[in-house]
Amino acid sequence: MAILGVDDFVSSTKQIADVFEAFWAREEDGTLKPDFEYAIIDGVVNVGRLYPFDRFVLGTSKPGRLAVLEWRRRSVQALEGDDVEIETYAVGVNSRDIMNAMGLMQTHEDSFRLEGSGVVLASDPG
Repeated sequence: MAILGVDDFVSSTKQIADVFEAFWAREEDGTLKPDFEYAIIDGVVNVGRLYPFDRFVLGTSKPGRLAVLEWRRRSVQALEGDDVEIETYAVGVNSRDIMNAMGLMQTHEDSFRLEGSGVVLASDPG
């Protein structure tokens, strides 16, 4: 099952056909998982994707404005203590994250406390 959002059905019939063709021919290539969510906006097919070879954190450059939330690259760090490396499949933003982004609550963290699900890949060897 896949999701396809279209802003203008009449002018996007070719792109819709292209998406269906790509979806039915999909396969995992060992690096990227197949796409299951598509959006056709102004005639352009878009997919939401972060490449797995990068690490990201959610941050904001202007507290108080939710519109400027952005994913920022973060360098890979050695695992220490209770740290684990997780292959993330889904993330969520909770009410504390929203209050932090709006500047209503200050935290001492460099990113939001994301909720998520995935598979543990590694832990601190010690």
